[in-house]
Amino acid sequence: MTFGDRLNLLIKTLGSKSVTSFEDKVGVTRKIFAKVIRVGTDTGYKNLQKIWEIYPEVNLHWLLTGEGEMLLNPRSTTAYSNTLPDARLAEPAASYNQDEYIQSLKDQIVILKDQVTILKEESANKQSLLDMIKRGDIIINPSREE
Repeated sequence: MTFGDRLNLLIKTLGSKSVTSFEDKVGVTRKIFAKVIRVGTDTGYKNLQKIWEIYPEVNLHWLLTGEGEMLLNPRSTTAYSNTLPDARLAEPAASYNQDEYIQSLKDQIVILKDQVTILKEESANKQSLLDMIKRGDIIINPSREE
């Protein structure tokens, strides 16, 4: 699978209606990614960074090499909406057992700490990959930087 094939698969997986709509959302010049997919040209560091800024769950290592999973810790993309504090936490504590309320708060703290850890790990991994690209350890397109 080529870089263009992986990019095309990623665009579809992220639910974009078209390559053009993905380019618009990411903020790159139209036809850049379309050309990568169609002709097999490479894209530059700045365009990868734009993808990462809009879609932090994307595993840039997978996008560049095909190794690993497409998305970093898929749990992280859905966990936030599924684990927000219960609506009942907004109710007065007197409406139910205080011990139950405290335990519920403790449970939410654990979940939020896990999410912070996940985000820190994802950020460090992405920053490491971006640093490797900047140093030239990974060459995306040796002929031009777009």
